[in-house]
Formats: sequence, structure tokens, C-alpha cells
Amino acid sequence: MKHRFIFILLLSLFYSTQAQDTIIVYDILNQSITKIDPVAYDSTQTFNHTSFSMGTLGNPATLITIPPNSNLFPNSNFSKPELAENFHNLLDYPIRTAVALHFYNADTFSGTGCSGIMVGPDLVLTAAHCVRRVGNAPTWHTDSFLIAPAYNNGQIQSSLPSSWVKKIYLFQENYNGSLWHETALLQLREPIGLDIGWVGIAYTSDASYFDNKVFHKLSYPAIRDPFDTSKVYNGDSLYYNYGYIDTFPSFPSTYLGVRGGWGVPGQSGSSLFYTNNINAYYSFGVSSLSHNYAHAYINAQMFYQLQNIIDNYAYTVPITTIPNTSSVKVYPNPFKTQTTFEFENPSSIAYDFELIDVQGRVVIKQHQIKDNSLTINRKNLNQGIYFFRFIHKGQTIFSGKLQVQD
Repeated sequence: MKHRFIFILLLSLFYSTQAQDTIIVYDILNQSITKIDPVAYDSTQTFNHTSFSMGTLGNPATLITIPPNSNLFPNSNFSKPELAENFHNLLDYPIRTAVALHFYNADTFSGTGCSGIMVGPDLVLTAAHCVRRVGNAPTWHTDSFLIAPAYNNGQIQSSLPSSWVKKIYLFQENYNGSLWHETALLQLREPIGLDIGWVGIAYTSDASYFDNKVFHKLSYPAIRDPFDTSKVYNGDSLYYNYGYIDTFPSFPSTYLGVRGGWGVPGQSGSSLFYTNNINAYYSFGVSSLSHNYAHAYINAQMFYQLQNIIDNYAYTVPITTIPNTSSVKVYPNPFKTQTTFEFENPSSIAYDFELIDVQGRVVIKQHQIKDNSLTINRKNLNQGIYFFRFIHKGQTIFSGKLQVQD
């Protein structure tokens, strides 16, 4: 398997240096092919992202925002994979947005082939080579795919919905067999993301954006680790690792990863995603190559073609009844003993409130706030910067920064 990853990298060197934007759409049920033409975009824009949602299930987890100091890849600040259940409740957001791709041939289960993550109500982001073989005679890996959120210990989560894939979206060159634009979107028969939520996708042209930010990874490694034979995986459980990442501007494209890190088959298609635990949950790339833990970076050219699918070809979320509450007044801020949050809430919608410290820990939490204001006391809060958010049905309605002074 190690040699397969090297082969894929070398193979990509032989393909056209002019990346194509055209999207190929494969309808699994009808076995038909259509195309989506490229869309124009503003090339001067340096950052953009799609929306995220915590779904109707809510329950956001607090992910770690400081780098690890143990179980690291060599000479890095990024940890090696460990069982996700040792860190998080797998049914919490965004953990449950990580999915296993189950391969079926002629209605017979043939294995867990790759990883992915929900990026819309009915869309999964994964690697193109997870669904279609590269090479001179590219073919589909299997005739059907089942998407299983937070699959673990060989069991599909009974409390979470699963769905079959109905359409596959690939860039033209991926469809032809290369590793250019090594991403794919899988459209599901059912919009399970309405319940379990999804993360956004994002790009930035500013490489410094990645500096000193902790990125997270949820994946399904499926074989014995070729570099550490004491670690044996079989694709039946969700693994988690996190830390600081590196950028690799190189031919054939830019990668995000970890110098000295290595990927394991089965992790292909898993995302490197960033969150501040408040109003940012963004995937910037998908696992593509083993060497240096390489993740194909979603650049601007790719982003706007994928955004076009998310916005115009996938499930449309119904217009919410939540009033326009994009702003909240906080006074005093900074504060010493107590502070008040004031916002519009004419319909007496029930909000949950969280106050989060700079390490990502929830230090104050209140539920079912139906008034248009909330006052909190300092109690034992240390001096410093905090972040707050008000949540309704799993979605952050408004958020901001708060400072405590002595």
C-alpha cells in the first residue's frame, strides 16, 4: 500500500499541467453522465467559505485549541491517530459529521474503503480516488456507496441516520484518471445533514492563515501502519488526531499536511478542518497522499466550483423562522463583576449560551434562554479574553469576544 501512494504521486506528473474546472456528474442510479460548466469568480478575493450547521441534534463538542505535546509525528506538533472515543462523544458535533464510506457490489458489503465529512445537508466531501481509480483506464471503485456517520467498533450508529450515495461530482481531470483537483462531492439520497450537521469548506490565498492554528482530523485508517507495525487498523473505528500543520506549495498542486507524518490507506478522503469552537468549522483539504500526511488543498479555483454545487445542485435548506439577530449588545465589555448581553428576541426563541476560554473550554453554560437579555456574574473567571455564542437548534446565531478585567 505504501508503494501505491508513491505510484499515485508519480502518475499524476504525467497528466496535463492545465487543470480543468468542468465538473463531471455521475448518477449512480441511472448510470448516466452529465457535466456542469465552470463558474466565474472574483480571483482577487483572498478568503471565502461555505456555511456550517450543527443540525437539529446540536450538542457541540469543545475541540482542543492548543497543540498536543505527546504521541506526535516526528519533529512536528501534530499527533498520531488515536481512537476518537477517547477524546470525544462520537454523537456530538462536529465529530458525527465524519463518515465512513462503505463499498457495496451487487448489494454485498465489500468493506470500508475511505473517509469523508459532511459539507452540506446531503453532501459528503472526500477524495476523488476514493470513488474512481486513477490511471490510464479509470473506473468506479464499486457500484454503490453507503455513508455511515461516526461509524465505530464495526457498528453503524443506531441513533444517527445513514444514506446511500445517489450522485458523484468530480473534476474533469479526476474523471479522466489524474490527481489534479483531488476532491469529490457525494450527493446522498437523504439530507441527513439536517440532523447531524455539516462543516463548511474554505480557502485562503494567505499562507500565514495556517500559522499557529490547530487543525483536526477524523478518519478511518484501514490497514497496519506501514511505519509503525504496532498499530493495526481495519477501518472499523473512528480515529482522531490534531495539531499544527504545514503547507507544501509543489507540483502538481498545493498540499496541506505534516512534515514527517504519514497517512494510512482508509484515511483517504478525510479532512483537515479548523474550528474556533464558535463560528468557524471549515475543511481546507482532503487526505490524498501518504507522504508528509498530504491533503489536497481546496484552492480558489476549486472552491467556487464546489460552492456552485453546494448552492445550486444540492438540497436547499428551508428558510428559517429565526429573526434577524446578527448583533448583540454587551455591556460593560471589558467587565469586572458582571456583564449583560442584550439582543432581539420577539418570538421568545429558546437559546443556549456558552462562554469559552482561549483554550476552547466551556466555562459557563446556560440553557433555554427565552428573554432578550442575559446577565452573567464573573464568579471565578480569570482575567483575560473569552468568547461567547448563543445557539439555537445547533446553529450559532450570534457570537463575539468578551474581556474580563481585574
